[in-house]
Amino acid sequence: MAKGLLTAQEVRRLSKVDGVHRVGPALYLRVRGSSALWTWRYTDAGKAHEYSMGAFGDLTLADAVAKVSDLRARVKRGEELPAFNSRRRNETAVPTKRIESFRDVAEALCESLRAGWKGVNGGKHGDDWINSLRTYAFPVFGDKPVGDVSTDDVLAALNPIWRTKTETATRVRQRIEAVLSAAKARGLRTGENPAAWRGHLDTLLPMISKRRRVEHHPAMPRADLPAFMADLQRRSNMSAWALQFTILTACRTGEVIGAQWSEIDLARDLWVIPASRMKAHVEHRVPLSRQALALLGTMPRNDGNDAV
Repeated sequence: MAKGLLTAQEVRRLSKVDGVHRVGPALYLRVRGSSALWTWRYTDAGKAHEYSMGAFGDLTLADAVAKVSDLRARVKRGEELPAFNSRRRNETAVPTKRIESFRDVAEALCESLRAGWKGVNGGKHGDDWINSLRTYAFPVFGDKPVGDVSTDDVLAALNPIWRTKTETATRVRQRIEAVLSAAKARGLRTGENPAAWRGHLDTLLPMISKRRRVEHHPAMPRADLPAFMADLQRRSNMSAWALQFTILTACRTGEVIGAQWSEIDLARDLWVIPASRMKAHVEHRVPLSRQALALLGTMPRNDGNDAV
């Protein structure tokens, strides 16, 4: 029996259960009500497709396996696949139905999650989230049908960076797991998650307990700060103003870039950053020094635009 191929008895049981069932490598049984169709999933020119091969009652398991082999050879030769005509009145099928790849599901999930990543850093976090997958996962299995992504695929993406870029690799694994969990929730795959850590990848990848120490950007020597600030004050542009305000308030860059005039309380010399824009999701009150207030006083305000 071919590796990973179900038995004929197992397939007969599945033919009575609604859903899309993996029978073997790229071979599936799509069941809905009294209709059961053999389908083959393949990738051509970077696009994932699902080809309906025939009704379950018309092809044995051996026939379906042989047909997959024949169709794969035809695609490799560049031949056009023949249309499938059902012999049963109640069955309809599309010869080459495009199915969602890992890339499709990942990008859709990222856009869905962005709404929950609040604050101005939400956009950056979303970019980091999807870019890590574009860099490390998509080149390996991005165009593969999401239902076919396997443990071997996940390991192929993680192994090259597991020991050298541990933090990045950990995040990539978590994000792959999230994408595959979302795919399962949408009915696009079945079975266990091949990117799960506990009880799965923790038995295949070494536990690296010592994380590489994070190296922060070096601080400017205190003695250099007056000259640096004087240079900034000679520059009349938004970047220079933003950097000055960052220094004078000791706030995060994202908090400063997203500052709104409605957050500035000039009567109390206070900047109140709402919880929705804070990394910890807690309101933050920043006392404004004389220099910070003077800087705000020199900055132009645009009618109808609350951005500082």
